[in-house]
Amino acid sequence: MTKEMIRLLNQLADLADEASETIFDDGKKNGTGGILKLCDKLTMKIDEYLDN
Repeated sequence: MTKEMIRLLNQLADLADEASETIFDDGKKNGTGGILKLCDKLTMKIDEYLDN
């Protein structure tokens, strides 16, 4: 894995975490709630990957 790939994954995790903290759940069936859950999962997955 290159330093650039690691940098991009870290940046993506940071953005997903920021979105999860900033965007509110709009309560719609196909709304932001599902996106927020994916952001949390993405952040965890990237963190787990980079910690190995």
